[in-house]
Amino acid sequence: MFEKKLAEIKDMQRMAEELAQMISSAQQEIKDHMTQQGLETLVAGTYKATYKSVTSRSIDSKRLKEFAPELAELCSKARTTRRFTIA
Repeated sequence: MFEKKLAEIKDMQRMAEELAQMISSAQQEIKDHMTQQGLETLVAGTYKATYKSVTSRSIDSKRLKEFAPELAELCSKARTTRRFTIA
């Protein structure tokens, strides 16, 4: 009953993966150029691309569990989701 719809989804997923690869490749080409030229900002026509370092901080949960397991447990939360897959 849903075989055709599932086949369509699989085909669209394949196309999405191909597009993601193409996007990644194009982005890498631009980033390589910007790195070689020492640019953080690139303006091309009406488009503006930025490629710069960003520093962020996060909690190392493995280390927190090692040094303060009760605190890690107290601050953790369970999350239940439903996963849809097609094999």
